[in-house]
Amino acid sequence: MKKVFVPSMSELYRMQELKANVYSYLLIKVIELLIVDGVNYYKKGILNPDIIPKDILEDSDIVLPICRLYPEIVTKLPIAYNDVNLCLNLMNERDESTISELDNLSYFVNGTGVLTNQIVIERAIEILANKLENNPRYRFQYRSPNPILDSIFGGTITDMLFLPEKEKSNLTMIEPYYALLFENYRSEDEEKACLQNGMQLYQRRYGISANCGVEYQGVDILTNPDKKVKKLIRTIHLMKDNLY
Repeated sequence: MKKVFVPSMSELYRMQELKANVYSYLLIKVIELLIVDGVNYYKKGILNPDIIPKDILEDSDIVLPICRLYPEIVTKLPIAYNDVNLCLNLMNERDESTISELDNLSYFVNGTGVLTNQIVIERAIEILANKLENNPRYRFQYRSPNPILDSIFGGTITDMLFLPEKEKSNLTMIEPYYALLFENYRSEDEEKACLQNGMQLYQRRYGISANCGVEYQGVDILTNPDKKVKKLIRTIHLMKDNLY
């Protein structure tokens, strides 16, 4: 069963202190949770209009990025099948085949020491960092069981091994949260740069505009959330409760 990592409120506050685009981060977590719900419970489907609240289905910031990954659901959603830019985007060619080499990890789950080997884990991180942006759907479709990818996407891979600097940087390209876990930054500015770079790549992976959430820069959206932020936080809590 695929899972989605969501930081604690204290970790979100730390991201906000480091000037990360927390609004976009919350938005992407909603997107990931909605997709995983449909992937894990395929009979429900992704963004099923009979199940998902209307305010979610009418939110283009949520619906359109999901449709970019799963164009087969466009026909069910008026906000999607009336969007010219989405249509043009789906006409662009994508290479979604080359990342599947990580599926081969599932063949080694009964081995001893293979999937905890430092070199194997570092290579998996490197492949994801280099290729996930052009194949975002793979994050939801990799072959299971795959404890390495489960741990990477679940925010727990740093519990398994000592990571060199290159892999630390690569991890933040996969999940920006990892930038909070590395304590050997030379300065807070370095930590901030690592987190913000990870967020930019995270947004690009899902086709989220670089301008998304700019109105919240420098604003404490966690202590005093407005209507839009409340909806994202409410949906995250609801989806997590349903999934786990």
